[in-house]
Amino acid sequence: MHHHKLSWLGIVVFLFSTTLFCQEFTGHVTDPSHAAVPKATIIVHNQGTNIDVTTLTTGAGDYTVPYLKPGTYTVTAVSGNFEQQSKTDIVLNVDQTATINFVLKVGSVSESVTVTAEALLDAGKADVGEVVENTRVTELPLNGRDPSTLAQLSSGVNWYGDKHYTRPFDQTEGALDINGGGEGNTVLMLDGVSNESPQGNAQVAYIPPVDAVQEFKIITNPYDAQFGRGQGGVIDMTLKSGTNALHGDVYEFARRGWLDSNTWANDYYGYAKGQHKQDQFGSELDGPIRLPKFFDGRDRAFFLLQYEEFKDVIPYTTTTSVPMPGWVDGDFSNATYYDSSTHSQQPLIIYDPLTVQPASDGSGRYLRTAFPNNKILACAAATSGASCINPVAQKILSYYPAPNVTPGAGFNAFSNNYAVRTPESDTYRNVLGKVDYNLTSKDRFTLRYGYWERYGEQSGNGMPGVVNQE
Repeated sequence: MHHHKLSWLGIVVFLFSTTLFCQEFTGHVTDPSHAAVPKATIIVHNQGTNIDVTTLTTGAGDYTVPYLKPGTYTVTAVSGNFEQQSKTDIVLNVDQTATINFVLKVGSVSESVTVTAEALLDAGKADVGEVVENTRVTELPLNGRDPSTLAQLSSGVNWYGDKHYTRPFDQTEGALDINGGGEGNTVLMLDGVSNESPQGNAQVAYIPPVDAVQEFKIITNPYDAQFGRGQGGVIDMTLKSGTNALHGDVYEFARRGWLDSNTWANDYYGYAKGQHKQDQFGSELDGPIRLPKFFDGRDRAFFLLQYEEFKDVIPYTTTTSVPMPGWVDGDFSNATYYDSSTHSQQPLIIYDPLTVQPASDGSGRYLRTAFPNNKILACAAATSGASCINPVAQKILSYYPAPNVTPGAGFNAFSNNYAVRTPESDTYRNVLGKVDYNLTSKDRFTLRYGYWERYGEQSGNGMPGVVNQE
């Protein structure tokens, strides 16, 4: 069977004010006597893009800076009659509320103290989980390069899928079981919003290529209210955003048949090793967009571009049963079956259905007469002497191929007597583009477009000519 499948998805999300980033800084600012410092200026500086976000502390000395992207930050507190204090190299992970507190010393505003950030306390969220950071996303080997398969690194996560099928389009997410939530119950999110297909059962809508993923969090206990509609765990994935430095890569992962051993089925039937070929290649580029001075272009706009293609040919051998030679013309003289009591092949007797009559011994049994030599030539009880062979059935049987395999000892002669190579091929393409624009420190716009398609051919029953389009 030839199987053609084309699936595509084009998404334009996160446009204008709809961007939902779940990362934020919160904290408390006090003086040396632990009294609150109101109206202190808090500056959150993204070290990769040079974007600053500012806010003021409340009368209780508290502050919150929400809707941030994952990245490395410097947080600074400034207030009159106090030394300026900065905490730098703070790594803010996906879906994290990081608490940064300040104790300002009395002094001149021109004086400043800079410290490297200590371990962050994520006290603003009720969920429990683990972040798979960018180093593991990009460096750990992945067969098929579906980033969601790395969720298995977290305790409490089981995957029940077929390890032969971990390609991006194989929907591996549906086979994840997080903390006993069951397969098909994982909530899938991309950049803070749902990434689930309308098909449900944890079918992913868009699969971002590995090189476009910044990091993701596996939330094993999603107690936070934003995950209330899910009954399993959560995978919250975030894409890279460009910075002022240009980054990119080109990659190719290849697999060839000469590196493989032959399959067990091919060895059994005496088939030579089939063709096996796999190529997964692509490129990623991210960096700044230099706009004209009219737009105050520097440190304003950033881009991400990604293209990936996957091609493979998987060798399979299909074994099935086909009619024996002569059967199409009614000759069953070669029809035998394996008799387990004698451990030998015995003739399979064919009886004339039109010779049924009561047994002469009065036992109530009915007897039939076997066709001579197991050949259906003419029905003995048919007054016209017409053939018992239905012409329609005979025509159908004529389309079957001839047997090409002799079953081994202990098998019926007409069972699993045909083997044929049935390779499966797939072509998959994935395109992703993303633009981030920072109008002001409090107004940000993001445009993202993702598209993927798959075209596959299969012939699982060994009979060409059947076309199926999905």
